[in-house]
Amino acid sequence: MTSFGSLLRAHRQHARLSLPALGRRVQLDFSYLSRLERGQRDPPRRGTILALATALDLTGEETDALLVAGGQLPQALAQLGPLDTTVSQLTAILTDPAIPAADRQRFRQVVALLAAQWHGH
Repeated sequence: MTSFGSLLRAHRQHARLSLPALGRRVQLDFSYLSRLERGQRDPPRRGTILALATALDLTGEETDALLVAGGQLPQALAQLGPLDTTVSQLTAILTDPAIPAADRQRFRQVVALLAAQWHGH
């Protein structure tokens, strides 16, 4: 897994923002952001990560990757809650060693087909 700091740096560089410019956008000191990027500080709280994602104009998937790298739940899972019954059932099936890997892969494909009905992927 990519570290929070290296992912933050990659997104900032892709956005062509300096540390001071990003700091101004999220009202954080650029030296703090520098320490984050270098792994000298623990990842910030969820709200700060979301503010950084907004300032960097990240997609939903990029935001989720930054959240996860920062030790947070992806947005949809955070909204549902990690104890959601359906999520628990899905993870139980996908991690059950008694179910052959090929069957778990087919299950993933079925879920993807159902999701495509509502999300158009």
